[in-house]
Amino acid sequence: MDKKVISLYQLMNANHCKNRADAQYWIYQIDSEIKKINGLSRRFIKVLFFNRYFNEKDNLMRLYLLVNGKEVQQDQFSAVSQYNDPNVLGFLLEVDLAEEAKDVEILSYIQDGKTVQLSGSYVPAFDLVTDEEKLRLLQLYQYPNKEKEIHTIPVIEDDHWICFCGNYNLSSELYCKVCATKIEEAEQMASIDKKALILNNINAVIKPEQNETMEETITRYVHAFHNKYGYDQDEIRSYIDEEKIVKGPKEMSQTVASSSTETPLSQTASAAKPANKWPWIIAVAVGVVILLLILSSSMSSYNKQRCYEKGGLWINGGCEMFDDWS
Repeated sequence: MDKKVISLYQLMNANHCKNRADAQYWIYQIDSEIKKINGLSRRFIKVLFFNRYFNEKDNLMRLYLLVNGKEVQQDQFSAVSQYNDPNVLGFLLEVDLAEEAKDVEILSYIQDGKTVQLSGSYVPAFDLVTDEEKLRLLQLYQYPNKEKEIHTIPVIEDDHWICFCGNYNLSSELYCKVCATKIEEAEQMASIDKKALILNNINAVIKPEQNETMEETITRYVHAFHNKYGYDQDEIRSYIDEEKIVKGPKEMSQTVASSSTETPLSQTASAAKPANKWPWIIAVAVGVVILLLILSSSMSSYNKQRCYEKGGLWINGGCEMFDDWS
């Protein structure tokens, strides 16, 4: 599974796309744009979708779609340049110039020569829990060897559950279709409290410095954790075990210390470094930023025009080209 599936879910929810629970391919964005070609105005609907199991190997051969109430089929697909991933695809459909609606859903598809008919219920917008630090801590302490990749905090609902790999599963599915994780394991991980996760592993983080007493080390870390998380200092101290600090595994301490958001001490250390505050440097930096913003705006307009000249569509600040553009 790929972590980008989370951002695709978010787009799918935000764009209110129609998708069925038993489909392997889900639409995440639909756009409509009028373009002049050879002096004539023409309207196109652009459909972006993804293989939600992230196992595409040119398996998809045809999509049967319902487009503004009419059944159509599509046999040509192109990778979306924004993602550069064979699992994230798109295509263009030409519709009547007066057809402003862009209601599209997948009815069925042919995959590896076999037709898959869809009959599942529509997928409603669903919640995603995003907490980057908790994700980092779960990966660090639950699966330190990365035998399983944690891409999101699991969500367990009455009709569905989202595995920590990112896959959306129906409540009737006891194992994740992508990583085979049991729903009970996902439930257990979803119930883990972030505060408990931090404090229960605090001894693995603490690293005494040379010429520092144990009490000085403990006090230093208690203050650091209190400043970062706001936890009560006496509560923090109650989780610290001097013997575990002295005898703790070096490997775990090194792993935690080398992570991108090591400990609260990483912020303290950064704050201790003197900052360069020369006024003329700040003035020059501000001038450069303003100049870059002006150039960026001009370049965006230029690139958009170039995109149109090449026969592409300008979507989300980028030019999308498709093989079936005519």
